[in-house]
Amino acid sequence: MTTLFLSDLYERGLINPVRSGADRLLVVSGYASPIIASQLLTDALDQFRRKLAIEIVVGMTGKDGVPMDMHRGFESLLSEPRAELLKVAYMPTGRAVHTKLYVWLRGDEPMSAFVGSSNFTQNGFLVGVRNKRRDELLTQVAVDEALAEYQRVEGESISIDNPSLWDEVEVRRRVTTMETDSPLPEDFATSVQVVEAEHVILPLVMKNGNVHLRSGLNWGQRPGREPNQAYIPVPSTIAQLGFFPPRGVQFLVLTDDDRAIIMVVAQDGNKALESPQGNHLIGEYFRNRLGVANGAPVTAADLARFGSRFVKFYKTDDESYFMEFSPSVEREGEDVYG
Repeated sequence: MTTLFLSDLYERGLINPVRSGADRLLVVSGYASPIIASQLLTDALDQFRRKLAIEIVVGMTGKDGVPMDMHRGFESLLSEPRAELLKVAYMPTGRAVHTKLYVWLRGDEPMSAFVGSSNFTQNGFLVGVRNKRRDELLTQVAVDEALAEYQRVEGESISIDNPSLWDEVEVRRRVTTMETDSPLPEDFATSVQVVEAEHVILPLVMKNGNVHLRSGLNWGQRPGREPNQAYIPVPSTIAQLGFFPPRGVQFLVLTDDDRAIIMVVAQDGNKALESPQGNHLIGEYFRNRLGVANGAPVTAADLARFGSRFVKFYKTDDESYFMEFSPSVEREGEDVYG
């Protein structure tokens, strides 16, 4: 008898197999997000002390092209030590696959498989958490047949580390409607096009204008910590707006200089944006933008020289944000925080 899952899809389709001993996931999904992959890697390690091998084929890239923010997010995951077994591939132009297929293995031994409507995204699996008006389902299927189908599709795909990737797949920028005073990079195909959208401004400094000595951008400036560790402070007024996802739910941040960092709301009172990839990445990012040496403290003078004590976050969709760090944000930040 076929089992149909209509709720708790993340738990039933992605967590329970790990609980049962699976350590390898093969995915074919019309659309996919680096965020759900990062979330699953994090939860498997936190809950079961288990590293997962995840192999993903994104199926609709052959028809719709590759959104550069998605690609940058996968690249950032592939640069992590914890994702050493992660593999990502796209379908080439002219070949579209809308299938949603999930095959679980222990080593090379097939264990279980699911098909359904859920793309490998947070919207697809965290139904009721990210989108209460959305219905998705999964059903368990014969694992051998599912594995054969994965292998067939994977054989037609192209890995994202293949040197000829962009000859085979069209890259496209994310188009949102938000406006910014900052110039976009000349190579606009590698960036989000920023036009009019919901946004918030976050301060990188304390109310007196000074940089936090041992928190915020200088969180790692204390004995026993990696000195680059940092987080972005979130004032309580912003935390209460619900602009960012619930605490613990990861999201992708593409920056105005075309970098990608996966972030999460954290700490008591939801007062911080951290990175499950490692909080040193946030500190390294800002030190690089400010011209501050890795491991050195960030000062108010460094921010003044750069021209901004604030960052501006735009919401581009339920899983993705765009972060602007530029002198134009300083003027807006002063209007908000004084």
